[in-house]
Amino acid sequence: MGPNHLRIGFHQLNTLIVCFALLVQEYHPVQAFTPCRFQRSGLSKAVGTKGSSSSAMYDAFGEAAATSLLEKAGGILYRTSVVSKDEYAAIGQDVAAFSTKLQEETSSTVAQFRMGTCLPQNSATVHIFQNGGLCRLVKQVAGPDYELSSQIPVEMRVYEKPGACMAWHVDDILYDPPQLEVVWTLENNSDCVTMWKEPDKGIRSVETDRNSVILLQAGGPSHCVTSLKRGQRTIVKCAFVRKDATYREGTHTDQFGPAKQKKGRRRKR
Repeated sequence: MGPNHLRIGFHQLNTLIVCFALLVQEYHPVQAFTPCRFQRSGLSKAVGTKGSSSSAMYDAFGEAAATSLLEKAGGILYRTSVVSKDEYAAIGQDVAAFSTKLQEETSSTVAQFRMGTCLPQNSATVHIFQNGGLCRLVKQVAGPDYELSSQIPVEMRVYEKPGACMAWHVDDILYDPPQLEVVWTLENNSDCVTMWKEPDKGIRSVETDRNSVILLQAGGPSHCVTSLKRGQRTIVKCAFVRKDATYREGTHTDQFGPAKQKKGRRRKR
C-alpha cells in the first residue's frame, strides 16, 4: 500500500472519529439509555395492565363464582322446611282468617277452578314473607339484593274443586330484570302434581310438601299443575324482585282482584 493510500485511509479514519464525536455530543449516553427507561416504564405499564387484567379476571371469576344457585339450577328450585314453626303457625292462622273471602279466579286462561284472594299488605303473612325464613332463603339462592315485591300482591290460592289445575305455561315478566315467582305450600293432601321442564329437557314432578317452596324465575322454565281429583292444596303466591328492578307498568292483573290491564292478554301466573 503506497503513501497516498495511507493518507486517504487516515483521512477517512479522522472523518469517522469526528463524526462519532459529534454523534456522542448530540446524543448523550444518558439520552441513549432513555429508550430503555421508556421500555421499562412501558413494561411497568404493561405489568399494571396485566394486573388490571388479573383484576378483571378476578372480577369475572368473582361474578362467575357469584352465579346464584337459582341460575345454576336452570331458573327453578324446590326447597322444603322453609319457615320456622312459629312463622308457619302464624301464617296458618292468618290464611285461615281469609278463607271466607275466597273467590274463583276469572282473569286467567291458564288456571281453572282455582280459588283465592289477595292478602292485605299489613297481614302477618306479608310481614313474615318480608323478613322471615322465606326472605332469607330467597337471598341465599337468588342474591342478597332481593326483596318482596310491593306491586305484585301476596295471594292465597286453593285447589279444592275437582278439575282445579294450571296448564303448561311460562310466567310473564313483570319487572326488568325479571321477578322471582314464589309458591309456598301451606297444606297439601291432594293428588295435584307440580311439573316443570328441566334445562336438559327432562320433566320433574313433585307433590309439594307443607312448608315447601318452589322458586321460579319469570320467563324461565315452563311448568304446570295437574288436575285435582281429591284432597286440597293451599298455597301462598308472591314475587321477589331485585331492589334496582323496574316495574313494567300495565302488565299485571290481580288474579283475584280488579283488572289492571287490557282485556285479552293471557295471564300466566
